[in-house]
Amino acid sequence: MLTSQLNIMCKSGVDLADALKGAAEECSNPTLQKSLQVVYEDVAAGDSISVALQKHTAIFGETYIVAIQAAEASGQMTEVLDRLTKLLRFEIRMRNTIKSILTYPVILFFVALMVSSALILFVLPQFGTVFDNLERPVPPSTQFLLDISVFVRNHFLYLLPTLAVGTFCV
Repeated sequence: MLTSQLNIMCKSGVDLADALKGAAEECSNPTLQKSLQVVYEDVAAGDSISVALQKHTAIFGETYIVAIQAAEASGQMTEVLDRLTKLLRFEIRMRNTIKSILTYPVILFFVALMVSSALILFVLPQFGTVFDNLERPVPPSTQFLLDISVFVRNHFLYLLPTLAVGTFCV
């Protein structure tokens, strides 16, 4: 929004230093507001905008600062601010799209984990009881699952932290 506002102000004929001052006054983010005030003070003291922004690379980024420096050198500040605005909007849209795309597999993983846990902890022991009541031999694959269920139930307190660490490390 900052770049868009600076672009609009520059297109309407407002000096970039005054545009920075106005943006600093209207900014709702305290960190960005403080940085914009310092940038404005540096520009008012005679520094170029790119030099003033250079002191705040953590906020503006190298690409942004280099683009502003090129705009100062070429005298095409409004065009560069317009391109930066489009680039930043595209980047934000892309980041939000990636987050929304990754949300589904994460939710699906946790649902699968809950269903698997319910099966191992509650359903499989019931099958063991059924086979005991029938007094019939348990098929090997079912016996394997029953053994896993018994192991998980007996070592649940040890497996839970391991599972949590494994989940967050991935």
